[in-house]
Amino acid sequence: MVEFTLDKVNELLKQLKGLPKIKEISLLKKRLQKEKVKLAPKVVESAEKLAEQVAQVKASANLKRSLKQKRNWRYAKLIFDFVGDEFSLKEIRKEIAKKRKGETSRIPDAVFQNPSP
Repeated sequence: MVEFTLDKVNELLKQLKGLPKIKEISLLKKRLQKEKVKLAPKVVESAEKLAEQVAQVKASANLKRSLKQKRNWRYAKLIFDFVGDEFSLKEIRKEIAKKRKGETSRIPDAVFQNPSP
């Protein structure tokens, strides 16, 4: 089966305009017009669907990012409440990052496991 694109159909219709009016040519023109009508909404629908999907992906990504940042911030504030006199909040966030990477941290492991005061 031959796959048509909108550009290809338009090009064929332009080529057929210069030919004499024969029954076969007029039938081919009608067939190509129908094919053009079928292809036109397809392009519009796919663009709309794509835009909708992109919007959904962005919304879900932003929501996930927001929830993760809130969770990490709450965790850092709990640790800050426990060891706030020794470390600033910025230093605590750096120590949490080190701990996640598996490096040694200046904050005891017990605080990371149960940060409640």
